[in-house]
Amino acid sequence: MAISDEETNSKLLPNLKANFELTVISRHGWNNYNRMHDKFCIIDLDYVMHGSYNWTPTANHNEETLATALDKDYVKKFADEFMRLFKKQF
Repeated sequence: MAISDEETNSKLLPNLKANFELTVISRHGWNNYNRMHDKFCIIDLDYVMHGSYNWTPTANHNEETLATALDKDYVKKFADEFMRLFKKQF
């Protein structure tokens, strides 16, 4: 799992670290302004969920999108992006 180091995520980190292999993605670029804003979940390299949905209780009351896909080539593009973000931290 990868999560950004934004302050709003700080209270989630202890629970996530206890239950998942976690990579924290730092802000980068000019004045540390650029941020990871991706929201996707890859399951067993077979299935991807992605969209604007923030996966927080508040999001359940917002107008959000969450799309799903089973196409292997499409899922691979998300897996490649995850690995690009992951490798950038090391």
